[in-house]
Amino acid sequence: MKYEKESSTSSQPINVDENIKPQSIDKSVQITPFHRSDIEYFSKYLIFHNEGRKAVVFTTTEGSYGYRCYINQVFTQDVLIPNKSVHFVEDAANNWSKQ
Repeated sequence: MKYEKESSTSSQPINVDENIKPQSIDKSVQITPFHRSDIEYFSKYLIFHNEGRKAVVFTTTEGSYGYRCYINQVFTQDVLIPNKSVHFVEDAANNWSKQ
């Protein structure tokens, strides 16, 4: 859906969906409060537990890595970290589980 700006200097359309991206600390990290539909594989071996928190590392269909977060066995968010190695994502998932 596109709307036009309300200024007389420019009449170029803007994309409203650009302003509805999830908030994150790093621009490349994507945090979504819903289940991602592009997940291809959940790891059986890269699962981090700590005091009711659990993080499971996944791979997307595009080859990026991320982790799914649970608190007391309830899904909270998916975190996608593109352009990073699986080891980097493992460390991030482990750190999240220890918060």
